[in-house]
Amino acid sequence: MESGSFLQRAAAGVAGIMDSRRVYGDRVDAHNRTVIPVSTAWWCGGGGGGEGTAPPDEGSEEEETRHEGSGGGFGGFGRVVPVGYIVLEEGGAKWKRIIDFDCLVPLGVIVLLAWLRVLRYWIRAKLDI
Repeated sequence: MESGSFLQRAAAGVAGIMDSRRVYGDRVDAHNRTVIPVSTAWWCGGGGGGEGTAPPDEGSEEEETRHEGSGGGFGGFGRVVPVGYIVLEEGGAKWKRIIDFDCLVPLGVIVLLAWLRVLRYWIRAKLDI
């Protein structure tokens, strides 16, 4: 099996799964407007393989027998995230961004923890602890 053809088939399969149209649908035409969803996609993957023979087991009755070996595997993960949409009208095109709250929540937690730490030091300085 050629690794190049395997990798090309795997990449084509992932590209088909990670397509924006598959996740968010095709463009929508209504009321003299066209809305096109836009997303960003990323994926990571890895694979492995092997082949060969192993020496015979020591002490076995069939010491002349060699064990044949082979192997293979592939795995990965990915994510498609909406980033916005394009509205096409008679007057032109407009870009509308979608806010990703998945990124804002961790950022808010970091800001809150930093603010609490500053508040703690400020209170200790006022009370001379």
